[in-house]
Parts: sequence; structure tokens; C-alpha cells
Amino acid sequence: MKKYLFIAAHTDDAELLFGGTIAKMAEQGKDVTIFCLSQVYEGKSLKKEWLESMKVLNPSRYYINNFKVREFHAQRQSILQMFYDLNNEGFDFVYTHHPNDIHSDHKTVGEESIRAFKNTNLICGIGEWNQRTQTKNYFIRLKYRHIVKKLHAIAQYKSQKEKTYCQESFTIACARVNGVIAGATSYAEAFHAINLIQ
Repeated sequence: MKKYLFIAAHTDDAELLFGGTIAKMAEQGKDVTIFCLSQVYEGKSLKKEWLESMKVLNPSRYYINNFKVREFHAQRQSILQMFYDLNNEGFDFVYTHHPNDIHSDHKTVGEESIRAFKNTNLICGIGEWNQRTQTKNYFIRLKYRHIVKKLHAIAQYKSQKEKTYCQESFTIACARVNGVIAGATSYAEAFHAINLIQ
């Protein structure tokens, strides 16, 4: 069975970037691991909300670390080493942040992922709100039920409900646009494939 790793800089990133894909893979019984690098945002721990969200998405396993938010650049070497260690676990596909993301933590994770997983199928999530230029070249088609799971997972973050990119209408609109681009009759999540290795 193929193994899939989803890397999130912050507690809500896996849901926002990959939530529908994770829901679909979990439904199909695939081996899915989510690894989150941080848990405190603006002085408040979001671990409890993250755990509730994990219950919704139902991955095979999930882990959370405690790197300091907005200081990933200063912790770059430790993050890279952690990624090297994860790479040794033999994941077939790694989903991570895009190196062109304007959030410094996301950017650091994307850059170090490319270094650590250079011989692995590597797919970058696209945060519409954080990327001014985008290359969508890899799509995963989704059903409405997968989007509902994604919305339910995001909704566990009561602390983030006022963020515009956490709004249901935004999530649905992005999924619908990506579905049209992918030639689907319903929805899709869009990514940028860095490596696809057969």
C-alpha cells in the first residue's frame, strides 16, 4: 500500500490546503499521515482544535510538533533534519507547502521539503490567499461529501472562524473553480507538482 504524508506548518494548514484530498484518501482506506509543525498561535494553543479536526478527517496517524510560529526561518536546520528523518520512513507521496507562499513559515517548509524529499513524489499545496503567482498542474477530483468533510474540519477551529480564507463560501468557490479547470462536474483541489517519479 502506498504511503502519503501531508505536512502542515500550522494547525489549520492541512485542512485548508489538502482537506478534501485527505478526506477522499481516508474514505478509500489509504495510508495517510499528517504532520503538523506547530501548535501555538498568537500565544494560544490550538492543539485541542487540531485534534478535533483530525477526528473529522480521520487519517491513519497524525503528529504535532511545537516549532515557534513566524520563526521557522531561524529553525530551518532543525526542520530540515526532521524532514530527512521523515523521508527515511519511505513515503510514496509527500504533500507540503509551496516555496513561493508569502507566509515565511510556509515558504521555509516548502523550501526544506524540496531539499529533503527531492527523490520522492512531491506535491505542493496552493493557498490562494498567500500566493500571487500560481501554477496548477496537478488536480484531485472530489465529490461534494469530501468538501463537506473539509468544511467540517476547518469549522473545528473556532479561534480562526473570522479569517476570510476559513469561510465556507471561499472554500466552496475555490473547489468549484478547480473542479472546472480539472474538467470535473463537481469539485477538485489544485496543486503544483514538483516531482512525479514513476
